[in-house]
Amino acid sequence: KIQEAWKSARTAAARKVEREKKAREAQEAARRDAVEASRKFVEAAQKAVDRKKAREEQGAAMPVAEEAERKYKEATRNVDKLMDKLNKAREEQEAARKVAEEANRKYEKVARQAEEQRKALEEMELAREVAEEANRK
Repeated sequence: KIQEAWKSARTAAARKVEREKKAREAQEAARRDAVEASRKFVEAAQKAVDRKKAREEQGAAMPVAEEAERKYKEATRNVDKLMDKLNKAREEQEAARKVAEEANRKYEKVARQAEEQRKALEEMELAREVAEEANRK
């Protein structure tokens, strides 16, 4: 019974570590995606500015501004999606932390119970030895 409890506690701790690792990986991936979206937005904005300058020279600046605005809105939507992913990853990491804390509490409880049982067995053994000694006399 004690071995099963120890095994259960170890399994729960291993699951906790795996969940935290996945949450960190998801958070890092969301951060990388946000950085990449930001970089693409800057590139798109620069291209839009370059096209705008070229069209202004030709007297057709309005379509470029509309294109830049459209790309800006698209980039903003992408950043919002990435922030949602980042927040979800943080929530998953917090949930994993709570599960880990609960597993640790259960592990400590099992360890205390095992120690108490060990002490009780030692006391019973001592009492048995005292009783045998008394019976001999």
